[in-house]
Amino acid sequence: MIQIQPFSLSLFMCNPLEAFTGPNSGAQAAAAKGANQRTQAAINYGMQQLNAIYGGGSYPIYAQASGGIVPGQQYYKKTPKGYVPYGGQTGGANLMRKGKLFSMTKSPQYAGYNNNFFNQRAQAYEDYALPQLGQQYQQTKNSLQYNLANRGLIGGSVQNQENNDLALSMGQQKQGIADQGLAQAQQLRSDVQNSKLQAISQLYQTASPAQAQSSALADAARFSAPNQFAPLANGFANLVNQYAMNQQVAGYQQIPQTGYIPYGGGSSSSLTGAIPQNSY
Repeated sequence: MIQIQPFSLSLFMCNPLEAFTGPNSGAQAAAAKGANQRTQAAINYGMQQLNAIYGGGSYPIYAQASGGIVPGQQYYKKTPKGYVPYGGQTGGANLMRKGKLFSMTKSPQYAGYNNNFFNQRAQAYEDYALPQLGQQYQQTKNSLQYNLANRGLIGGSVQNQENNDLALSMGQQKQGIADQGLAQAQQLRSDVQNSKLQAISQLYQTASPAQAQSSALADAARFSAPNQFAPLANGFANLVNQYAMNQQVAGYQQIPQTGYIPYGGGSSSSLTGAIPQNSY
């Protein structure tokens, strides 16, 4: 589960009271301190949102309270440091009328990006590719069986060898699909990590939780969209080509190698399909 640790601007900002001198230095320093606190509060709130979106969970949502004080309900006041609980009911109605009292609800519960999320991408690729592999396997097997029958080799050692080679290739292709599924999951993990870093960078540059949240949610929709994978290449093409070449070589080896031989007529030559012999 991805967790984002809060980051404090105070590590990099000097004391605002030391930045101003002159007759109005106190007011200027107080204004700068308040601005710094508001910026830090906005970033802290944005980090709560990003932690929920990327790591799972929810974050508080504050809305201006209205309609009268409800006994027992928790209210909040907005200060330069963020939203703080309002500790009593006295004066609450007056604050509510002035728009200075807020209620709090929770955002939707986010699942976050955990190992299960990435494993689902690997499984999705296997579910996409394995049926194609099965179809390729059956087509290749049928083609090889037809070729063996055409050559009168059904039930012999040649058929056994071809079946063994086909089974071995099938196992290799399955492993390749599993490896590709893991690669898809790793790429998705990298994309999520980059999205998180970009959202954090945007938050610190703008101090706008809304912008950072919008970017993170847009990426979340993209990461959760239906998968688009490239069609599976024929994994048995090399095996079929190998058998075709072996068949040509076998036919060539059965031809008498004594030079030119008489051709007795007929509709086709006995050399049809053989590899031509070099002439010297």
